[in-house]
Amino acid sequence: MRDDDEPPIRDIKSFSRLYVSTSDYQAGASTNFENVWVVDPVDEDQLPSESTFKKYVSAAKGGKTIHFSPLSDGLIFQSSMNTPGTMDTTINVLSVDIRGTIGSRAKLSNRKLDNVRGMYYTVVNSGTNTSNAFLLALNKSDTIPDAHLYAFLRPTSSGFYSKPRFQTTLNYVPWGITGHENDLFIVKTGDQGGVVVYKNFLPALNDRVDSVLNVNPTFTLTVDGSRNLRGISYSPSKDILVLTDYTVVQGTTFEGRVLIFENFSSHTSTQTLTPTRVISGNATMLKQPMDIAIDPREDGKYLYVADIETKRVLRFLISDQGNVAPTGVLNFNNRTPMSLSLDAR
Repeated sequence: MRDDDEPPIRDIKSFSRLYVSTSDYQAGASTNFENVWVVDPVDEDQLPSESTFKKYVSAAKGGKTIHFSPLSDGLIFQSSMNTPGTMDTTINVLSVDIRGTIGSRAKLSNRKLDNVRGMYYTVVNSGTNTSNAFLLALNKSDTIPDAHLYAFLRPTSSGFYSKPRFQTTLNYVPWGITGHENDLFIVKTGDQGGVVVYKNFLPALNDRVDSVLNVNPTFTLTVDGSRNLRGISYSPSKDILVLTDYTVVQGTTFEGRVLIFENFSSHTSTQTLTPTRVISGNATMLKQPMDIAIDPREDGKYLYVADIETKRVLRFLISDQGNVAPTGVLNFNNRTPMSLSLDAR
């Protein structure tokens, strides 16, 4: 029976916050550019003005990949650009509170982290008492021929050296990464790129005790005609996977596009895919899209694209296709958005 002293039940308020990593950096400057931006909310008809964004200068020498997961208890992970002369082989671990205020928490430093292209945080449960948190990081080194997937156990160490618990060698050139339940999806970039699928990959992080995971892909989905696949995002509630791609014309002109795949879970074996819908054309403002995030909620309406050529984050309807204008545009003081991560729940 209800206790009359209990407070009334309140409606659950929806939440939609975007974290953006910008790459601009000035070597030797005493005070550097903000490279982490928090935009909240991003699911209303009118996007917030730039004056309301929360900003933070992380230790990254130019922000690259950024990742937030609700499972992380308020942690943001950000890698560095690692341009020549500004090497910073560290994944910065930042804290964020309920108001969106950011602070420094820890760092994961390893000389192998010289080109982190994608990150994914997960909590793996095995049995009744085993629950471990892992940060997965994709790295395509400029000095080592093979690409690797690294898994850091409990990624909040503030030590000077962080050794991954596991590493997996990849025989393709990766970019973005995401997951759902026990499965992992990795972008394979280059001509005729696609999505490499690892079924039931995540439980192996708890089950295996050796440091090298020689795990073969379950199947590969090739996207016919793709050239430079980059960002990836998946909505389980809608069963829609989205990718960004772009083409370089005569070395100077960029033509970007968003590829939308409906009923994505129906693909269970190696095959060539054709997008259900494509967003592209002059009106879209898409030039060189590097990252993408789709609202995963059942009633989610939007997807968000970070474009480094236009230096904007562009918002589209998930139902869009063709040469359509964005429903909103975010500018970060003309900084270059390299990556974004959406927290919508």
